[in-house]
Amino acid sequence: MKKTMTLLLVFCLLLGLPSLSAQDASPDASRLKEISLALGMGTDFQALVEISVGLGDMAMEMRVYASEKAVRSEMQLPGGFGTMTTLTLEKDGKNEIYLLSPEQKSYTKLPNPMADALTAKQDAQKIQASSLGQETKNGLSCEKFKVIQDGRQLLAWVTERDGAKVPVCVEMQESGIGTLRLTFKEYAAGHQEPALLKLPADYQEKNPLETIINFAK
Repeated sequence: MKKTMTLLLVFCLLLGLPSLSAQDASPDASRLKEISLALGMGTDFQALVEISVGLGDMAMEMRVYASEKAVRSEMQLPGGFGTMTTLTLEKDGKNEIYLLSPEQKSYTKLPNPMADALTAKQDAQKIQASSLGQETKNGLSCEKFKVIQDGRQLLAWVTERDGAKVPVCVEMQESGIGTLRLTFKEYAAGHQEPALLKLPADYQEKNPLETIINFAK
């Protein structure tokens, strides 16, 4: 029962929030792609990101797969509740967001009031990024950036590896929760497996309530 109630709360939040981003209060894999492009790292990459709040007493991990027109995220839910997988696809100038259940071979299309999509390059052009100089972050020599995205300010640290830029950390201040920190534990640029970035042909569409019940089993 506790697991079901927790999942119900999570799904209610998702269904009421555009972009699966708690609308500016939690990390969205699509926004990571836009920031990556704005800082000169491209749209195609795979990353393992640790998400923590405040002093980092609670942390979650999110695996991200990104291409120019698709982003997949696999987030480990706290409390051992499993993995929440989402897929955002750009189709005909619209963003479509899906919640995937690989175990059940099903998906749920989530409502998205902000469905009109700009291309990743157009979104990146709206982001203002300015260098704040060199700084050591997580033991690495980095270039520190101030980034303005949708009127919100965040900080990003980027290092170099084999001549290529690699993100190290992104931090933003959120009202009521303090510092939201995204720490990149792994990052690899390049094209991703196409099958990860599309709806599987053998998945069936489910309504949100069915998804909650199946996920809680």
